[in-house]
Amino acid sequence: MVDGIIGGVGAVVGFLPLIMVM
Repeated sequence: MVDGIIGGVGAVVGFLPLIMVM
C-alpha cells in the first residue's frame, strides 16, 4: 500500500518537469 503511494508520487514528480519542458 505504502509502496504504491510512493510510486504514484514519484511518477507524478518525475512527470511534471517533462510537462514544463514541453
